[in-house]
Amino acid sequence: MGSRWDYMGPVTLRKPGGIVNWDPNTGDLLLAGLGDVSNSANVTVNHDNFSPRLGIAYKLTQKTVIRAGFGRTFFGGNYDSVFYHLTSSYPIIAQQTIQQTNIYQGLFPISDGPPAGAPPEFPSSGHLKPPSGTLLKPRPFDWKTEQVDSWNLTLEHQLAQDLKLSVAYVGNGGRHLAWGYNINAAPPGLGDLLPRRPYYQKFGQDNPFNYLCNCIPVSPSRPY
Repeated sequence: MGSRWDYMGPVTLRKPGGIVNWDPNTGDLLLAGLGDVSNSANVTVNHDNFSPRLGIAYKLTQKTVIRAGFGRTFFGGNYDSVFYHLTSSYPIIAQQTIQQTNIYQGLFPISDGPPAGAPPEFPSSGHLKPPSGTLLKPRPFDWKTEQVDSWNLTLEHQLAQDLKLSVAYVGNGGRHLAWGYNINAAPPGLGDLLPRRPYYQKFGQDNPFNYLCNCIPVSPSRPY
């Protein structure tokens, strides 16, 4: 039996404005270390990452033993979810995404090329409205450390002097696993896409998102 405590702090800036998040309550980009924005772009992490370890062996009979074990591990899933995500979108990196207004129109004439992207801005307030069409890559303010639980149960029986039989169940389950999706995608339906985008309705923002979360989004749909 034992336990381990892990702490994985939030990503923090090297220079003011060096990481950026997005606030779903205001629609603002938050530039770390500027104005009232914290050095972690207002991201906090939990401090209760305790990892128990438990192993049990019990002798049922002279020839039969039960063994069981459980363990929990906290980890960072990949480079993007741990370090990179908040350092790789506007205004630090401009990733322009041009979206269709509806599924029946092209984006722009090939001969004209794409429209010019927005130049970067770093206002001293730390708050910035995202320019149209720019890819945003936020994460929740209450970030949870990814974890995996593993367990096993084994029944072992001696059949003969030099022969035994073991039957085991082994399992594991991940929790708070990081993955990204577009929270501003238009749901299925008729008509133009733009008015159906959730944050266009709320803030007038047409931006695509790569929203990194520890969640399982569920959305109902109706066939047409």
